[in-house]
Amino acid sequence: MRRLRPRERRVLCATAILALGLPIAAAAIVRARTDMLADRLTAAGGVTARIGGIDADLTGSIRMTDVALGELVQVDAIEASVAMGSLLGGQLRADEIRVDGPRVAIRVDQHGDSDLARLARRIARQGAGRSHGRAGGGRGVRRIIVAEGTLTANIAGLGELTADGVELVPDPTGVRVITGPVRLRGGASPVRVDLAFARSAAELVLPEMRFARVLAVAGTGRVDAGTSSIALRDVAVGRLATHGALELRASIDDAGV
Repeated sequence: MRRLRPRERRVLCATAILALGLPIAAAAIVRARTDMLADRLTAAGGVTARIGGIDADLTGSIRMTDVALGELVQVDAIEASVAMGSLLGGQLRADEIRVDGPRVAIRVDQHGDSDLARLARRIARQGAGRSHGRAGGGRGVRRIIVAEGTLTANIAGLGELTADGVELVPDPTGVRVITGPVRLRGGASPVRVDLAFARSAAELVLPEMRFARVLAVAGTGRVDAGTSSIALRDVAVGRLATHGALELRASIDDAGV
């Protein structure tokens, strides 16, 4: 076996160093940038932000994993992708966002404001300050896909609301929120309410994070007052006017009596 010449040994060593060093250096740079982004979100929102990792590919898609904003929001992964039409037009902005496994837990006060809404407004103000004076216009995110999303809201004076199968559809004023099963448990002693709806929809105005029209339908449930209990069917809750009152309609289930 021929022995390597000094020059060949130097080339081989340099190649090995580059093969090992470049991925390590790239990983360190990405980690530093990831931590920097988390620090900026922490400063903007006033809650501790965490980003487990960031990956990007040549098509312009960016994927963040293990994302959290304090105890309010935890997400398995967020992926932003750019449509080919945007790339060909020289525009590098997200056309579609996919959110996998989001878990949102919020508290809503007696005035209808929430800790998540306050967080969103703080981040929006920071973003508006940085983007002031830049050229605007153009189309925003076309679609937001949410997979296996869950929402838990503790509402002052009402109780706890949980929703599964949450989807978001952007519109000119914010997003439309569409959910699968919704459950509401609460009330004020001695009256307790337990309602379950098959589906719901709402208009969420951004960046105020204010609900406009809302509707939950195909509900069943019961109202307990002391030792008495009333079963309900055909329950619907809604506000069909933006600033209207929240209305509830239901029929008493008398079990055919």
